[in-house]
Amino acid sequence: MRTRNGNKDARVRGCEGIPPHDRTPVRMGVLAYLLFLTILSTAQSAGKLRFSIDPPTGYQFVLDHKFRMAQQEVELSAGPHHFSFWAPQRMVTDTTLIVMTNSIREVRLRLPFSNDFRLHEQALRADKRKVWTGVVLPAVLTAGAVGATVGTFIGYKRAHDRLVDDRAAYTNGSDPGALASLRSDVIPRHKDEFRARSGMFLVTAGVSALVAAGSAWLIVRHAERDRPKFFDSEKVKFDGLVWLPSSEQQGVWMAGLHLDIR
Repeated sequence: MRTRNGNKDARVRGCEGIPPHDRTPVRMGVLAYLLFLTILSTAQSAGKLRFSIDPPTGYQFVLDHKFRMAQQEVELSAGPHHFSFWAPQRMVTDTTLIVMTNSIREVRLRLPFSNDFRLHEQALRADKRKVWTGVVLPAVLTAGAVGATVGTFIGYKRAHDRLVDDRAAYTNGSDPGALASLRSDVIPRHKDEFRARSGMFLVTAGVSALVAAGSAWLIVRHAERDRPKFFDSEKVKFDGLVWLPSSEQQGVWMAGLHLDIR
């Protein structure tokens, strides 16, 4: 049989001597052999990447701008592949890794802390300092004022008891010299001391009340303050349009909004 160009038909040439009804198995065998060669060549051009990431847990990566994964080892075709690594409180790190044929490459990578996390740490330290000025210092001042008030009350009580004893001694005494000393020296001096102790106690009690009221206001205000909150803008950056593999060999398309706020 000849074609219009005068050449034999290749299909007929390849199957000369084979009856027409036996040619289909031959063709299927040839196709199976070619498929086997294709699979073999693909398997021989693959390699593995094994990750050692800091932090060791919680990290994720996007492979070739498409696939979102979280695993320690991947098997890929030989050649360069793009990776975007991210972990909570860390920056998104972009890198290109070369996969070598029939080899396992160890990849060590440390993800740096994000600027948002560093600012959050500074805010937490500042908030801790506010605890000293908003709780600890007022409590110490209140305790000091109360202690001073207790001390002046003890002095006031002693001066009062001493004056009561002087008056009892003057009332029940019989020695003219002792009575004259009590009337002219001891009792007037103890009266002056009692007045001073009484005035000191009233002043310290008033100051203590003011300090306690101010401290209570500061402590309540501190308890109602807005505490620092961490917003991870790097996660917003990482959450792009990616494909998240599922356990049923299917997938879930996840869309995110990229905001370059750094």
